[in-house]
Amino acid sequence: MVLRVKYRDLFKRAFSKAREELLREKLELSVKRETVKEAEDEIAKRAGVPEGYVIVDIPGKDILLSEPRIKRMDVGVESNGEIIPLSRFTPLAHALQQREITEWAVMVCCPEKYRTEVARQAERVLFE
Repeated sequence: MVLRVKYRDLFKRAFSKAREELLREKLELSVKRETVKEAEDEIAKRAGVPEGYVIVDIPGKDILLSEPRIKRMDVGVESNGEIIPLSRFTPLAHALQQREITEWAVMVCCPEKYRTEVARQAERVLFE
């Protein structure tokens, strides 16, 4: 694994679905830890990929719930005796408030050479 990081031979996104695309019950069904591991193993098996080379990432509910709070948060800065939101001083603070925590509700990653087949099998295993 260290060599993969050192030489930037990292797992690549093979498949993903945005939160808007998913039905609520499918997302909740997939959040269980054992279900995710089973899905990884099944996708790998169907795609002919060695075990452990497929990662299914589903952000936890706590991450998805914290996102609205980040948008409401602002740090006050004292300027000439007045408290002014930091976002008025720097566009970076405003950008951090506007950015969504995750772009996906589910993402499947694998080594580059397996991407096409893993993407095909991920769709089948997760949503059929």
